[in-house]
Amino acid sequence: SRHSKPASLADDDDSPEFRLFDRQSFESLLRRELEYQRRVEERRLNAGEGRLVEGEIKFDDDPDAEEDKAKASPELADGCVLPSRFGDFPDELLAKPIQEIDRHIRKRSFVVVNTRFRRKYIYRFSANEAFYCMPPWNPVRKFFVYLATNQFVDYIIMLTILANCVCLALPNDVSVA
Repeated sequence: SRHSKPASLADDDDSPEFRLFDRQSFESLLRRELEYQRRVEERRLNAGEGRLVEGEIKFDDDPDAEEDKAKASPELADGCVLPSRFGDFPDELLAKPIQEIDRHIRKRSFVVVNTRFRRKYIYRFSANEAFYCMPPWNPVRKFFVYLATNQFVDYIIMLTILANCVCLALPNDVSVA
C-alpha cells in the first residue's frame, strides 16, 4: 500500500511517502546499509584519516560526506507528535509498521504512528528480528507492536497502578493476611 505526500509538500524531500514496512522494505533497508558501509570503506581507503563520531566513521575532507553529516530530525524522535508538515496521516496505516520517515536515521528501524490523546505520535521499533525468530511482518510481533502503541493499554496500566495505590493505602489487618 502506497500513500503519496500532500501536494504542498511534494518539493520537500524531508517529507516521506507513507508505506507499509514489509519484506521488500527490509531488503531495501539492508541494501542501503550495505551501500553506506561500502561508501565508508571507500572513503577510508581513499581519504586517509577519519574519526569516530557517535559510532560512525566521519571524514571531514570528503565533499561526498555531506549527506552523512545530516542529523536525525529531533521533531521525528520516538515519542514525539507527528509534525503537521506531513499533512493528514492515512487512518488505514495507524498502528501498522511503516517505513522509516526520517531519512537521516541509519539504524535498522521502522515506525508506527498511532493516536494517543487525539494526537498522532511516532513510535520507533527495531527492524531486526525479535527473539531471533520474529521479523517485523510477523503477525504475533505486529499484534504486540499494536498493544505497545495502543492508548487503551496505557489506560489499563494506569488504572492498575491506581488500584494498587488504593490497596496499599488501605489499613492492613494482619489476621486477614
